[in-house]
Amino acid sequence: MPKIVPGYSDAARARISDAAVKVFSKKGYRDATMDDIARELGVTKGALYHHYRLKVDILKEIYRKGHQSVREFLHGSLKESDPVVGLEGLFDLATGDYKEFLPIELEILSLASKDPEVRKVITEDRREDLAVIERYLRGLSRKGAIRRDVDVELMAASLQALFLGMHITNLLGFGIFEDESERRRSVALLLGGS
Repeated sequence: MPKIVPGYSDAARARISDAAVKVFSKKGYRDATMDDIARELGVTKGALYHHYRLKVDILKEIYRKGHQSVREFLHGSLKESDPVVGLEGLFDLATGDYKEFLPIELEILSLASKDPEVRKVITEDRREDLAVIERYLRGLSRKGAIRRDVDVELMAASLQALFLGMHITNLLGFGIFEDESERRRSVALLLGGS
């Protein structure tokens, strides 16, 4: 049996998921095929199947990688002592690099209403993001940086919903949340400020 070079499989999977994002951006997730992804990479479809059994498995990897970097960003941003500034980092993602993935994500969210496997990927991912935000808010509550009587779970879910809403608003071209001061005001209002 041939030996596999350590890290080779991870590197191949990363190249496949990067190519899939390009293909999904051009054709949409639903219309993209494994053949399209193989062509983008210049490999055979069999090479893809060596790493991923189904297109949804590639989607899972894209979500896992993408939201892992989002969570890393959040961990850094949420170390900020000023809760408005810390949480604003969450919304900076809406106008940063992540916005390039948004059209694909919106299609996938739509697909999730009909496909339980896709819904499961998104649900697990959102739960992990929500847990990061909840931990941060609990810490703020313990420090007295936000009111102690705040329902942390509800506030975290509201912030997550606002984040997605900001993405959609920016995608549709309304652009109000591209302005940093508007993002800051939104966060301050949710935290009970003005």
